[in-house]
Amino acid sequence: MSKAVMKYKITKQYARDSEHPLAEFSEHQDAIFFIERKVLSDDERSLKLIYRLFDSDKLLKEFNKEKITSVISAGQYASGDRDLPISLGPFKVSKDNSAVHAIAGFSDLEDAELFAEDKLTQESELTTYYIFNKEILLSQLNQRIKTRAMAEEGSQGKGQAASFRPTPLNTSPRPPGTPAKWMRDEKEDEK
Repeated sequence: MSKAVMKYKITKQYARDSEHPLAEFSEHQDAIFFIERKVLSDDERSLKLIYRLFDSDKLLKEFNKEKITSVISAGQYASGDRDLPISLGPFKVSKDNSAVHAIAGFSDLEDAELFAEDKLTQESELTTYYIFNKEILLSQLNQRIKTRAMAEEGSQGKGQAASFRPTPLNTSPRPPGTPAKWMRDEKEDEK
């Protein structure tokens, strides 16, 4: 199997910020899938970013731009002021145990994990994704590992929760020889 060519590149940009390289993909459908997942994730966190999809250095489409109402700074890659880097990040996702055959590359580990986990939810057959930092294997994910991890997360929350219940002061333990009533009562003194 030959080295995959990362033809599709994605950048992200906050409205008033500069454009930053985000990810690269060998397949167009994987690039679109990732952008859709990022937009959903951003909506949950109330973030508004513009995503741009490039085929080599040619801008194909801008995503989420219509949701931004403020003034948008010009994107240096979109306007052609700068060329996209050849490789966009150290984190690679592969379907086999080699970073050379990566199907996607990311500048952030969190994005690589998001892509692999979301792809697993779409796969019907058992598929394993390997995440590398350059050539070093960081993790591998497949449907079995993901199901087991989700089950462990769910079972942790179902156990008996520890609770703090302080005892009232009058029933707290006393050293031996201490009288039960150590406070002086003025009414008893009058008798």
